[in-house]
Amino acid sequence: MNFLKKLFLKFKNEDGSIQEKNPTKKGADINAANLSAQNKAQKDHLATRAVDIEKDRWWFLPHGKHKLGPFTLEELKMAYFNETNSDKLAIRKDGDPDWVKWVNAKVVFPCLADYFEEIARNNSNENFTNRATNPRRRSARAITASSQNPDVTGGEPDLEEMMSAVATALMYKSKGALRIVHDESGEATGIWLGQIPEKDRLPSFLKMVAASEKLDQAFYISICLGDYRIVEGDGGSFVMKGGARAPGEVIPSLDSVRWEKGRHNPRSPKVDRLTEGVHGVRFLCPTCGIPNYCFDDQIVEYMGSMVQCAHCKNISHVPANAHGAETAADFDVYACSFVPITEFSDWLMAHPSSEGGDPADWSSYGLWAYCADCAHRYASSVLFAFSMSSMLRGTIFQANSTESATDIDSLWNGACPRCSGSNLLTLLIDVPENVKAKLKEFRGG
Repeated sequence: MNFLKKLFLKFKNEDGSIQEKNPTKKGADINAANLSAQNKAQKDHLATRAVDIEKDRWWFLPHGKHKLGPFTLEELKMAYFNETNSDKLAIRKDGDPDWVKWVNAKVVFPCLADYFEEIARNNSNENFTNRATNPRRRSARAITASSQNPDVTGGEPDLEEMMSAVATALMYKSKGALRIVHDESGEATGIWLGQIPEKDRLPSFLKMVAASEKLDQAFYISICLGDYRIVEGDGGSFVMKGGARAPGEVIPSLDSVRWEKGRHNPRSPKVDRLTEGVHGVRFLCPTCGIPNYCFDDQIVEYMGSMVQCAHCKNISHVPANAHGAETAADFDVYACSFVPITEFSDWLMAHPSSEGGDPADWSSYGLWAYCADCAHRYASSVLFAFSMSSMLRGTIFQANSTESATDIDSLWNGACPRCSGSNLLTLLIDVPENVKAKLKEFRGG
């Protein structure tokens, strides 16, 4: 029994020797020493992973895929958006030897704990699933699709497309072929692209530039919705947000839309119907190409709305049927022509829409004239009479208001009653049948 008990209480050491009973104290000392060494090594390991938020770059390893990067923290965040199973993801700071599971990132990089917790909180699996049905995201895709812009694609880019865009952006930035354009107030209004090929100017590339350069949300949304212009410049191109003007960009003068015999008023080359989130019309000014907007609550029933471009100062007409239209194919937006007062009668008689038009309708709809200098609107009721009086000397016009009398006198004198300007912005369009019927009813016909 003593032999068996003694044998039972013995065990082998790592070197094969036999150790007697009661190794507890010695073993505990060894374990404590090992644990202390491990803790010290862990602390030393963490100490070597201090983070420079601005300068450090990161590698990203999606589950079952090749590593991607290097990225800034913001780009890393966007890469995370495209993954649903965070337990399988890993990251590595550029220069570090080993990978860190995403779930352990805030432990290994303690100064970024709040950053990683915020990402995990806002981008959980549940939130990722909900992004497909989020009405705000759906709205952005719907507006993009309805814009019919061949340079913009709807939906979310896949991870490979996004990473390719990141790599392209970083490459051009390193070559000095990319910089941000600011206006006088310091607001970011555009991106300068120096000799970047057309094939690389994709929306995904522009989105990554906006994200990596930490541009404001309005800029990023403008890129997503296709609400930007590419303006060619010396040594490259400018991608300008919305209606922002590029450095050195020359806005065409109103004289560039001077009237020509037998020609219609200039028509907008691109009109979009906004039907999600906000409801209205986005169109490019026929004169300068700058985007203009008119929302549904600004469009008057039957009459439509007049919109003045903030850049070239020309005035366009958005028709009433634009309100509630499902697509932009159902209506056109026309701008004014530049016409000297002395040539108004010639312009009106030579306009294609004057043939078959009813002057009785023009006093209420279809014929407009503004001063080209101060945008004073002339009463429509005097315009046809002025045209006739220019051809028929001795015509007597009976004004029905003081304003009408002032306008007709000013036209006869060839000078604006407000600023003495001698040129007009004039517009003549065909009168829709429903408007004709309404005007006839109003006249008691």
